[in-house]
Amino acid sequence: MSCTRCLSLHQTELDTEINLHLCGLPNLSEPGIFVFPRVLVCLDCGMSQFVIEERELAEIMERSLTRGAIGAKPIRAVRRRTLGAD
Repeated sequence: MSCTRCLSLHQTELDTEINLHLCGLPNLSEPGIFVFPRVLVCLDCGMSQFVIEERELAEIMERSLTRGAIGAKPIRAVRRRTLGAD
């Protein structure tokens, strides 16, 4: 699979730990949501992509809806793909 930004084939997959925070001033005092996705990184342009697991995604959605975070609704449909499946 090539990079969606520069079409390079020079990519690597990394284990990560990401702490996500909801947008908006009311959410500043809220704890972050830790996710542990594998990230696909293009070694030429730096474009990175990852998929959040359903359990973690459900927590993000629940917090977004209950706390009125900006961007609780999807902006556009995205094709589901699993990293490493190609």
